[in-house]
Parts: sequence; C-alpha cells; structure tokens
Amino acid sequence: MVDMINLSPTRRRLINDGLENLFGVKGGFYKMAKKIHSVSLKGILDMSNVEVHEITKDGEFVYDLKKILHEFHDKQVSLVIKEENELPTKDMEE
Repeated sequence: MVDMINLSPTRRRLINDGLENLFGVKGGFYKMAKKIHSVSLKGILDMSNVEVHEITKDGEFVYDLKKILHEFHDKQVSLVIKEENELPTKDMEE
C-alpha cells in the first residue's frame, strides 16, 4: 500500500490521475466513504395495490411497495426497474 501522506504533491497527483484513468474514480485515495441504504425486490408488480408479489419455493410473499418507497421520501435516490424475460434457446426456436 502506498503511504500518500509522505509523497510529494506531484507524485500524489500522478497516482490520483492514474487511479482516475484506471478505475474512473475521482480523487483516488481521497474519495469519501459511503453508507448505502438499498432495497431489492424481485417479483410481479401489482400497481393497483402498489405491491410486489414474490413467488419462491417457500411460498408467495407480498411487499408493500408504497411503504418501502416511503423510507426514501425526500432523499436523493437512484431508481432502476427492469423486466426480465428468458431468451429462447436455439433448439426452442426450431
């Protein structure tokens, strides 16, 4: 590990620039830590009741999406929703 404190400003800048180019990290070693609060759900979206229904081998579980989203009210968020569909295999297409 490199001791950044004992390096010259020029050498520190070169290391930081190298990290930015390598990892796309701004500020290199000086990046602040993060605390992330996240929720991940996978199931059928029911907008009429604002719920997500997850069906597993252990049973069906229903999650109140509105209640979950309320935990993030007035906070800066990143939101991703995706639909997953299995692709047919080559022998299924024939």
